[in-house]
Amino acid sequence: MGKIIFITGTDTGVGKTVVTGLLLRHLRQSGCNALAIKPFCSGSRADARLLRRLQDNSLTLDEINPFFFKQPVAPAAGARPGKSISIDTVLRKIRVVSSHCDVLLVEGIGGLLVPINKKRTVADLIRSLGCSALIVSPNRLGTINHTLLTVSAMQAIGIKELKIILVGQKEPDISAFTNL
Repeated sequence: MGKIIFITGTDTGVGKTVVTGLLLRHLRQSGCNALAIKPFCSGSRADARLLRRLQDNSLTLDEINPFFFKQPVAPAAGARPGKSISIDTVLRKIRVVSSHCDVLLVEGIGGLLVPINKKRTVADLIRSLGCSALIVSPNRLGTINHTLLTVSAMQAIGIKELKIILVGQKEPDISAFTNL
C-alpha cells in the first residue's frame, strides 16, 4: 500500500482542492506514481472531476469520489434516510486505491470535525488511516485561531505528523503579512 497524505482544512472553501491538485501535479511530474481522491463531495462533483483530469483519467469518477450528495451538506446529513456511512467502508475504498500507487492524496470535506456518520468525523478517518496530514488555511484575518484549533484537535486525538499550508487570497488583508 502506498503512502497516504490527508489534506484537510480549517473550513470549507479554503483551498483544499487547489493544494491537492498542485501537489498531485508536482508529484506526478517528478516521476512519482501519485493518485488523488476526494471520498466525499456534496453539492457538486467539480472537485472530483478536476482531480480526475489532473491524473489523466486513470481513476473513475466513482473511485475518486465514492460518496456524493446532491445537497451541500455533511456526509452524515447526506446519507440516505436510515442508512449510515460506515467508516470501514470508507477506509476500504481508500486502501484499494492506495494499493495502486506510491502516494495517495486524500482530500477531505469541509474541516476536521465534519461528521461522516452520527459517531465518526473526518478526524476519526484520518486517525484510522494512520497517515500524515496537511492543514490548508486561508491566509486572512482569523486564520491563526482556526488553524491552531485544528492543530490542537488533531494533536488531541494522536495525529502528530502534520504540516500547515497558508493559501494566499486574491485581496490579502493586513493580517496576511503577519499570519505566518
